[in-house]
Amino acid sequence: MDEWKGVKFKTVFLKKEVQTDLRIEDLKYWISRFGFYDLCQPFAGRSYGNMSFRLKPGSDEFIITSTQQGFREDITDDKFVKVVECDMENIIVKVEGLELPSSETFAHYVVYKNRPDINAVFHGHCTKIVCSTDIGFCTTEKRQPYGTVELANEVLKVLDKENFIIIKDHGFLALGKDIDDAGKVTLRAYQKCFQ
Repeated sequence: MDEWKGVKFKTVFLKKEVQTDLRIEDLKYWISRFGFYDLCQPFAGRSYGNMSFRLKPGSDEFIITSTQQGFREDITDDKFVKVVECDMENIIVKVEGLELPSSETFAHYVVYKNRPDINAVFHGHCTKIVCSTDIGFCTTEKRQPYGTVELANEVLKVLDKENFIIIKDHGFLALGKDIDDAGKVTLRAYQKCFQ
């Protein structure tokens, strides 16, 4: 996996305010589960991983964890960012919040843009899962640098009806009809690696 060097897009803050959606508490629960199961590798006291949920049906707006957010600590509401618009052509993300959104914002965006049935996306890094490409997991074709449009486009190529995707030499995406469903998809995939 690439060394983390920050987000690779320009962030435009439309509003600087803490997000107040009640579903953030559900995301916090699953963040703690990711930490418990080591589904997001730690680095410098933080974790490689991010989670999001769609704000409402038919909308591409979503709430996502901020960049460099640790998954093994208590997370406060100011660590969640509302993504209002993604411009993948000009590499710009427009947000409301106090922090930069996750570096993998574009990967989440392509899921919401192209899968109206999906309302939550979990992204983690677990060596056991990433190395288990021989047990039937859908896997992207090419390795791409983290946080790029190219990585998001690799996800888009295999997105179709898959709800669990390994991003080649990188991590995984679990997709759900809601937050709990994305968590359950992740745990089922994790358990499959030990069968």
